[in-house]
Amino acid sequence: MFTDIAILIIVICIAVVSYFLIHLFKRIEESLKNIENQFTDFSQKTIYIFEKTETVLTNLESITKKVRSITDNMNDDMNIVKDSLSSLSRAIEDIVNFKDKIQSKVEEPALITVSFFSGIVKGLKVFVEKLKN
Repeated sequence: MFTDIAILIIVICIAVVSYFLIHLFKRIEESLKNIENQFTDFSQKTIYIFEKTETVLTNLESITKKVRSITDNMNDDMNIVKDSLSSLSRAIEDIVNFKDKIQSKVEEPALITVSFFSGIVKGLKVFVEKLKN
């Protein structure tokens, strides 16, 4: 009888432990499913981020190519402007040299001509004054 009671107590203990183990395993299963769901969600978000990052990097590469093209065009345009300004500077120098050349060739004969006519005018003035007197 004592052994029957002991066996009954052991069976009851095993049943209680089994009951708690079943609940424990159910909670572990729920936790594992929760972890799996979170991992799946994390994986999907990571894939989404990688896809967006790839898109951003592709766009960034395209923008970089466009900026490089624009700066190359600007360099070409700046070289054209530089060459144009250099040509304009040479043309202005040529005009100034031409003016100096003309001035040096015309100035002396013009002064002589002015002096000559000035002398004639003064002579005529003196002549007219002498005739009046």
